[in-house]
Amino acid sequence: IRLSNKGLKGSGDIDFVTSHAESTEITFFPDALNAVAEVYHNEPSESKPQVPIIDGSTVYVSYIPAQKVLFASAYKGNELVMFPDSASSLDGRIALRPEGMTGEGTFYIENGEVLSNLFKFKHHIIDADTAEFKLRTVDLDEMAFKTENVNTHINFNKRKGEFKSNEGESYVQFPENQYICYMDQFNWLMDKDDLEMESKDKGDVNIETDLDLSGSNFFSINPKQDSLSFKSPKAKFDVRKKIITCEKVEYVTTADARVFPDSGIVIIRKKAKMEEFENAKILANYITKFHNIFDAKVEITGKHSYTASGYYNYVDESQGQQKIYFSNIAPDTSLQTTAKGMVKEESNFQLSPQFDYNGEVEMFASKKELTFRGEVRLSAHNCPGIERNWMAFEAEIDPENIYIPVSESMTDSKGGSIGAGMILNTDSTGLYSTFLSVKKSPKHIDVMTANGFLKYDSKSREYRIGTKDKLIERSLPGNYVSLNTQNCIMVGDGEFNFGCDFGLMELKPIGTMEYDPSKKDLTIKSSISIKFPFNDAAFDKMDKQLGDFSELPPLDFNNSTYEKSLREIVGLEKSDKIISDLSIYGKVKGKLPDELVSQLYLADVTFIWDKERNAYVSKGKIGIANVMKNQVFKQVDGQIAIYKRATGDEISIALKLDENTFYFFNYKRGLFQTFSTNEDYNNVILETKKDKTKFNAPKGKEDFQFMLGSKTKAIAFMRDFE
Repeated sequence: IRLSNKGLKGSGDIDFVTSHAESTEITFFPDALNAVAEVYHNEPSESKPQVPIIDGSTVYVSYIPAQKVLFASAYKGNELVMFPDSASSLDGRIALRPEGMTGEGTFYIENGEVLSNLFKFKHHIIDADTAEFKLRTVDLDEMAFKTENVNTHINFNKRKGEFKSNEGESYVQFPENQYICYMDQFNWLMDKDDLEMESKDKGDVNIETDLDLSGSNFFSINPKQDSLSFKSPKAKFDVRKKIITCEKVEYVTTADARVFPDSGIVIIRKKAKMEEFENAKILANYITKFHNIFDAKVEITGKHSYTASGYYNYVDESQGQQKIYFSNIAPDTSLQTTAKGMVKEESNFQLSPQFDYNGEVEMFASKKELTFRGEVRLSAHNCPGIERNWMAFEAEIDPENIYIPVSESMTDSKGGSIGAGMILNTDSTGLYSTFLSVKKSPKHIDVMTANGFLKYDSKSREYRIGTKDKLIERSLPGNYVSLNTQNCIMVGDGEFNFGCDFGLMELKPIGTMEYDPSKKDLTIKSSISIKFPFNDAAFDKMDKQLGDFSELPPLDFNNSTYEKSLREIVGLEKSDKIISDLSIYGKVKGKLPDELVSQLYLADVTFIWDKERNAYVSKGKIGIANVMKNQVFKQVDGQIAIYKRATGDEISIALKLDENTFYFFNYKRGLFQTFSTNEDYNNVILETKKDKTKFNAPKGKEDFQFMLGSKTKAIAFMRDFE
């Protein structure tokens, strides 16, 4: 001991409870002593007081007898070495009392750090009510994990640290992984260098992220990922590999989809890279919940971005399931999930048992229906002569109510011409039926066809084509064709075409037709508007004579196609008024609508296809609606024949008012001949100046001329059909 103007000093050993210090520079005060100990050692004790082993050099020691406490502090960068088997040290101060040891500062445990204002040290345990915990990478270069305000319990015998949040869920950082999360419990497994995290807080729903925070909440802080987030009540952090393994993850929301990991595990690597999922499920979108994809490979790259591939169950109207493989799944620029796939012909995919399909399939999350862009083929018929070819189309398809669009110019994927309806074979002059089958030649003429939508009616077992309104209500305007899968009979409805070119003589036939391909029988019920250049004064004579034949039977509106033709020509509103007038007055009240004014408007004509003549030939009586603007609405005997010939298309019409009175019309190659037993009619034509009988046609059509024909030709035509 030395006393000088520097105070009472000395050197020697300082022993207190389990602590031993050796110093050459001890300063004594009335109530304490301070020393810088060259050697410091605390002997561990498992009995009361429980204290850990501590060793140090250049340790600042302060002893206060009255308080029965000895302080030992790290001094000049020399930390207190504690629990040497765990490479632990304290940069701070310990306080030893007879009842135990406390401390403060930063406690280093291998690559971990615990900062607290109050530690409680025992033989192999450290406790702290409030602490900050950090983990560095194994090479100590980077911060791997950080959390604050946690209750700490470290057991060196078990090589385990337990940390519990003091305020619900604690904010946790993973700097190298570029992630943060909220947790309330952490277990550090020192030997494995793993950190287990757990959350038992039920939490609330986070409206902004649409996540239920009933467990932990993980957020990416990578600026390219737009705060990608998900929930996980349990996770593990591998400090060595810098991998976060999140467990019990129900789903991850990205763009408009929810991705459900197969095992509930999400793995986060450095720089916020989420490991690709295998056998995952995708719900898109999570609001409408229209589409589910399974067995998916999914790589999530951000809150608004992901790529995937997977399978989709297409469920048809009979609840049959077929898999579609989507090879390209990703959100578009509007953040809507889209998926693209390809169905090959050999996969035998069907939109329904009635429709085969091959081609592209596309899914849009906001739309319930898939979009099909490929080819369809009829699968529910085996009609001879009607091949089951592919037709190209693109449409959204509702499996419960399939409507396939049919354009005016139907083709297959290679551009080949496809037909649906009656076709006139111009090579050999004959008729054949098609229904989504290849035309024998693109030059063959559509007699009756329809466009709009193709639908299968299970009740009647028919394929049908028409507008949606027409398919629901046949009486509406528009064309319609159907194919019965049992008897292969084809039915047509609407405006049709005889397939003939009569120059300036314009025929507009409207009605229904039925074709039996097994017999090659065609029956047509029609109304025909016929317009051509003429001296209308002759038709005034014809109309007058028709009026004189009061005994002629009236037109049967119920059994004719006149009502149908009205709807096609003047529309629903006008046609309903005309039909009302006819049912009440037997004629159209007031002026006949201009659209109905024709040289001849035949309201009821039944045709068959005469296979011997290769011609359309009328059968039964012929109904006359009007001659020019004059209403007739009578039935007459007569005959009509329409020929398609290489030498020139020809039409002949004979209208017989009785056995001795008739009107005859014939057109071929620009020449229109007419003859009647009505001399007044004939005289009008004879007296017509020659230049008034000729009419120039536009380019591509034959010029037109009318003249008085011969009685011989008229009688020969009529006798030919007797």
